[in-house]
Amino acid sequence: SKQKNNILEEQNRLKYGAFHVINICTPVCITMVLIVLVLKTVPSYSSTSMNLLYTPFSENVSSTMRRTTNSLLNASIFISIIIFTTSALLLLYSFNCYRFIICWLTFTTFMVLTFFTVTFASETFLSLNFPIDSLTVSMCIWNFGIMGMIAIYWKAALKIQQIYLIYISVLMALTFVKHLPEWTGWFVLIVLVVWDILAVLAPNGPLRLFVETAKQRNDSVPPALIYASFVDTIAEDLQESFQSDKNRKGIKLGLGDFIFYGVFVDL
Repeated sequence: SKQKNNILEEQNRLKYGAFHVINICTPVCITMVLIVLVLKTVPSYSSTSMNLLYTPFSENVSSTMRRTTNSLLNASIFISIIIFTTSALLLLYSFNCYRFIICWLTFTTFMVLTFFTVTFASETFLSLNFPIDSLTVSMCIWNFGIMGMIAIYWKAALKIQQIYLIYISVLMALTFVKHLPEWTGWFVLIVLVVWDILAVLAPNGPLRLFVETAKQRNDSVPPALIYASFVDTIAEDLQESFQSDKNRKGIKLGLGDFIFYGVFVDL
């Protein structure tokens, strides 16, 4: 009887784990499918336009060696910005600058939900030849952005929060796909894989230190940085989004991983 109970407990544990793995794989697949649909529907996202400020070196050169060098330089600049941002976030968190982190994340999230959405809507309506006035677009995007901020940082059903996080991942992936040159994109993905391994597994990796510090303080990761596959405790205010996480179960995946797979599926 005791052996049977142990077997049942082991089966339940495996079933519970598999259920949550499916819950986290599903949104990743949805993200990739949505990106492919947008790329097929909106041609402007399929063609690389002007380079971003952190990819200043052009790939439109005749020499393969020169193109490879420029792509590596672009990837180096790109990953340097990521390392700097991650280190800055860790430093702020180490000194308990919660309010600054929250302000930083809320500002960037609001910009994605409004400014980037305006660009996305303009490109989509133009491709579909769908007429719409600026006032209607402004009102819809403003309400959409405010609702997203409430869903991510305050009170909302988990499904609504997940939808907004998937949308942000899709939008950011499309932005990188549109502006990253092809070879630079591949080099960036390769460098990001190496960076993730070092940041998580290295003894002094910033992401590892961030997680260990959060565990020591019994804090949780800010909601704008992760996708949760479980019902999260609703925070009463923004400051409480860092509160205890020890009794929660489920799998979390960084939004950066969603964006990574989104860019990968296009390249």
